[in-house]
Amino acid sequence: MAGACFLLPPPTAPLGAVEWGGSGWGSGRSGPALSGKPPTPTLPAPMLGCDEIRAIREREQVSQPVFAAYLNVSRNLVSDWERGIKRAGGPALRLLSIVKRKGLEAVA
Repeated sequence: MAGACFLLPPPTAPLGAVEWGGSGWGSGRSGPALSGKPPTPTLPAPMLGCDEIRAIREREQVSQPVFAAYLNVSRNLVSDWERGIKRAGGPALRLLSIVKRKGLEAVA
């Protein structure tokens, strides 16, 4: 089944969820809280399907092992993402979204 993406269950995070970055507003810790400004919201990285991940890698004209090295993951994991066996998440998903927007040079 080459090129077929398996459907995975939807992510558990509710749509529109916002994570707050920084050390917290008025938390008593050093950093942004001392400036008197609220912390900057960090929106979750958008989920990428297996076809999108493959398209990003192919657009950058790199092999799976090279792409994996840029993202600091295994070649097998990149293969699993592209086949729909596993879903990218966490820091890897954030890096993939950066590469999608700015190219591989942004994470080099």
